[in-house]
Amino acid sequence: QRLRDIGDGRIALGESLSAPSNATAADGAALVRPQPMWRRVLPWALAGALVIALAFAVWWKPGGPAGQPLVEFSIGAAPGGSLALVDNPAVAISPEGGRVAYVVARGGETQIYLRDLSHLDAIPLPGTEKGLNPTFSPDGKWLAFFADGTLKRVPLAGGPVEKICDVAADTTTRGASWGPDGNIYLSPNTQSGLMRVSAVGGTPQPLTSLDIANGERTHRWPQVLPDGKTVLFTMGKQESPEFYDDSEIDAVSIATGKRKVVLQGASMARYVPTGHLLYARGGQLFAAPFDLARLEVTGQGVSVLQSVNGNSSTGASHFSISDQGSLVYVAGAPAGMERALAWADERGSVEMLEAPARRYRDASLSPDGWRVALSIPQGKTQDIWIYDIANHTLNRLTFEAQNQKPFWTPDGKRVIFFTSLEGQATEQRLYWKPADGSGAAERLLEDNVSIYAAISPDGKTLAYTPRSSAGLNGGIWTVSIGGDRKPAALISASAQELSPAFSPNGDYIAYTAFEGGTRAAYVQPYPPTGGRWQVSAFDNGLEPQWSRDGKKLFYRAGNTIMVVPIETKPSFKAGAPQKFVSDLTPAPGAVKNYSVAPDGRRLLLTRPAEKTAASSEVVVIVNWGEELRRLAPNRR
Repeated sequence: QRLRDIGDGRIALGESLSAPSNATAADGAALVRPQPMWRRVLPWALAGALVIALAFAVWWKPGGPAGQPLVEFSIGAAPGGSLALVDNPAVAISPEGGRVAYVVARGGETQIYLRDLSHLDAIPLPGTEKGLNPTFSPDGKWLAFFADGTLKRVPLAGGPVEKICDVAADTTTRGASWGPDGNIYLSPNTQSGLMRVSAVGGTPQPLTSLDIANGERTHRWPQVLPDGKTVLFTMGKQESPEFYDDSEIDAVSIATGKRKVVLQGASMARYVPTGHLLYARGGQLFAAPFDLARLEVTGQGVSVLQSVNGNSSTGASHFSISDQGSLVYVAGAPAGMERALAWADERGSVEMLEAPARRYRDASLSPDGWRVALSIPQGKTQDIWIYDIANHTLNRLTFEAQNQKPFWTPDGKRVIFFTSLEGQATEQRLYWKPADGSGAAERLLEDNVSIYAAISPDGKTLAYTPRSSAGLNGGIWTVSIGGDRKPAALISASAQELSPAFSPNGDYIAYTAFEGGTRAAYVQPYPPTGGRWQVSAFDNGLEPQWSRDGKKLFYRAGNTIMVVPIETKPSFKAGAPQKFVSDLTPAPGAVKNYSVAPDGRRLLLTRPAEKTAASSEVVVIVNWGEELRRLAPNRR
């Protein structure tokens, strides 16, 4: 008497519940109505089925055995927040696939949230404020992350955050992977090889070194392979420092340091136990069959997932996959790629300019406030453009080499910028060119420089951070433009000093220094007399800039622009920092994320264009490994 389907069961239950349980005979005796066997058994059968279903739900975990159905759902970031989709991957899934960690930006700060997939709510992890790039331990019991210029770890069962080691600056780190040998393999900054450090703490030791002669610029986004003996990573070159879709994927032996090229034209590759290499390119995920024993791709890569949020200028892609094949990712166009220009003031009002959406970086206002010099990457190239605010025109200023980080001479007649010439990819040179495009670019300085420089208000002196072929040097130097152009040390290389900024009267110079793993903004007299004043908190003080009257000093603290009142008479005095603009979204690869208007009351910012606005959801696909096998079959 088996039921045809559950619809019959629903009808039977309704009849059973609505009908009286007995009837009265003519003699008043109560008679029990006879019922079919299936009606008596059905409620108990349905109850038993429900119990079995609940038990299965308790037992079932993401990434279970093969043959389980594909399940997809979304996780909201957090009320009032959005995912931090800038330079580093914002999502990670634990090796067994049961937990997801993601970075939320709110009110100018970031924090890491944890969602256990057997629960409905995500929780913010205490002690992970300002955290970036979450990384699970192999047993899923710990989470490592970068914050406050350090690599840290936190036990997920509860407990205090522990420091592992110092790094130069958490915003310039480029990935970490926790190996089964108890070490964490990391890329400590944008222009270095890989390092390894014990997960319980210690001093990082080199694992790879850059081949400068062959134009290598960075080793980033490491993954320790399942054998525990090899690390996969992305190798970027000097010839395309802001474009990683054409990067090289290498593998390095932990024991010997021997390297092998695995794949060309990809970024942030991840090995998947289905026997595939998963990698990012052009806002998509590709998969290629991969022989783990030989460390070789054995077939053509195919697109397996489109519209995955990422950042081609750093090579980061916002996805993660568990050992059991569950995938998490952020959908959408690459975050922060196309941007718009806008005015913002301390009252919170925002006024959009009519400039077309482009990949704007490092916007710099002319002294009169009517023109904006910007760098715009286009594929592998990058050039300087000038936007005229009054006429709404955007004109290209440079047409060759790699050009970036523009700023104006005090008279507004020239734009100074940094150039990497063809055949000199490892060198950054400082050039200037007439802003109206009427003349050729002229080299200002023989030294190889970093991307941090400023010009004095009289237009006669440049301050800059020097750079060797091996990477960034500390200290700030000066050189006379009109004289013999012989460089002289201004601030010794004691704390990786950078971002110099002359005061409008030329009597002071502001800069950022990294000391003891923290960063702060400082001011000292120019020329130096021995005094120095800290004007920001220890944990944030990037990109200092002066107002035109010298009575305010601005600096960036994460996603917030702060302002400090300044007095110079009878002596220097800095007031308490105050918030000026919140919810700034730094442009990927930029070193200057705002420019102060001549009146000191507004800031010019670049903001994500509407179609690339920050996402607020993480997509989870359970048992995606089975789908991957279908989309990209291999012999395994």
